[in-house]
Amino acid sequence: MKIYLSFVFVFLLISIAGLITTHAQTSRADSTKKANDKKKDAFSILVYTRTISNSKGDFRFDQNVVPNFKILKWLRMEVGIRHGEAAGNLDAYSHYKVEFQTKSFFNRTRLIMRLSDNIESYGVSNFSRTNYLGLAETKIPVSQRWEAIANIGYVVIYKQNHVNEDAPLFFGDSGQHGIYKFGIKYKMKKGALEAALGTYDVFNPYQLNQPFYQVGLDYDLWERGKLYSYYRYQYNQSVDIPLNSFLGLGVRFRLGR
Repeated sequence: MKIYLSFVFVFLLISIAGLITTHAQTSRADSTKKANDKKKDAFSILVYTRTISNSKGDFRFDQNVVPNFKILKWLRMEVGIRHGEAAGNLDAYSHYKVEFQTKSFFNRTRLIMRLSDNIESYGVSNFSRTNYLGLAETKIPVSQRWEAIANIGYVVIYKQNHVNEDAPLFFGDSGQHGIYKFGIKYKMKKGALEAALGTYDVFNPYQLNQPFYQVGLDYDLWERGKLYSYYRYQYNQSVDIPLNSFLGLGVRFRLGR
């Protein structure tokens, strides 16, 4: 599945629409606001770009669109599309995912099932890979402002070299391993700071011997728009052996009436 959408154009278009919608809103009573918040939570969309540099100083870039919407009272669905560019190759890689998320039970833990697919053809990379992932994401309140994160799961992977296969793979070179993310979050009045160590994030899992440290900031820009940003340092087996550095920047919109 080769993706030729202009994500930057989509980003600007949605930003303008979000600003117009925000300024058109009028104040409501608290009870009405809560009802509207539930409606707005029914659909959101994350739009962001990543800049990645490896230990050799090579750069690549990608654009990501990730809508999330409610399909049942206790179940949400999230899909994602990624298009990447590298070293003069404007179609270096494309990723997609389909994910199901339960509600948070006891306001603590939700379960996630995800299929993500990678199609890569840049440098020495030329392969297709499908990841079947299941995990539990847990929030542990520490105080009014602080919250611990303890997430753990498992992934099964199928990979074929020298193949660009759009459909999910169910055969080929296979592997499986655990995945995790542990961290701490500080809640602010209009956002949150988070620091984490892990092996998975929005799209794809990493090998256990290639985890990352990450610092992220979410911040309310306006009522329906939130800044999404992070810096990630991924290393190879030992923290003093760098593998990749990531800078992610975008906006998450809550849409609805």
